[in-house]
Amino acid sequence: MKIQYTKVARCNNTPVVDYYFRAMIELTDKGHNHQSVSFSYDQQAIVAEHKGRIVGVLLYDIQEWGNSLLVVLGYVSKGYRKQGIYSELWKRAVAIAKAAGLGKIQGGTHHTNKAMQKVMAKQGRVKTMVLYEYAVPKKGKGESHGKK
Repeated sequence: MKIQYTKVARCNNTPVVDYYFRAMIELTDKGHNHQSVSFSYDQQAIVAEHKGRIVGVLLYDIQEWGNSLLVVLGYVSKGYRKQGIYSELWKRAVAIAKAAGLGKIQGGTHHTNKAMQKVMAKQGRVKTMVLYEYAVPKKGKGESHGKK
């Protein structure tokens, strides 16, 4: 299968936007997202296409202040997984970070996404933090809507 890879300098008004939201819906349905979306039209992407259709994406931001490339989303469509597409997207992200003189690549996944955690470990990524979240109680309520 011939996969074509391209770099998108700015995702605004590109098919990457639609693909991102479809990916987030699937991840949420699987319980691998906490039902929040973080997308900036200025984000960059490495896109994998098959027959003109996006089948994978690695969406990222360059954070000069942190000397890092931040992976916002890495995703490959069902039917295209386990074929090396994500590995190629990752390899290209590493090349971009090296060329930019960045010191690190950062990114995370939902705590329930064990498959992605295995992929990250296999790529040599190291867990460096744990993120906690607090659901602020609604006005007039004494407890968080996340805990009862």
